[in-house]
Amino acid sequence: MKPRILLIEDDRVNAIVFQHYFQQEFDIVHLLTGYDLFDELAKFPTDIVILDINLGKDDINGIKLVTAIREHPIYNELIVFALTGYATHGDEALFITKGFNKYIAKPVDFEFVRHIIWEAINTKHTGNSISK
Repeated sequence: MKPRILLIEDDRVNAIVFQHYFQQEFDIVHLLTGYDLFDELAKFPTDIVILDINLGKDDINGIKLVTAIREHPIYNELIVFALTGYATHGDEALFITKGFNKYIAKPVDFEFVRHIIWEAINTKHTGNSISK
């Protein structure tokens, strides 16, 4: 069984590219908005959530979603990566303090993403904490 990654990304093209790139290794489930996050998590065990920080003007943002995950009694230990196209110096430290485990800047370096996904999954299975 492939590891399950929940990608919450409002840009359909980015999501399709992400799914295409990783289709052989991971089961990528895509949501356009964050409103169905907990419903989707309840359906199937999820290894990692990748949250776009800016989900459009009418949607909840990634920081609010990671806060909700960290406050949830069942999902508070879930591995969550931030995904953003507005990368500036200091963003990584900010997102880590907000509750994300890792930070991914756009344009996406897919080899880096592959590395941090496998690192997180392997760390999860060994019981060690993921490095931030």
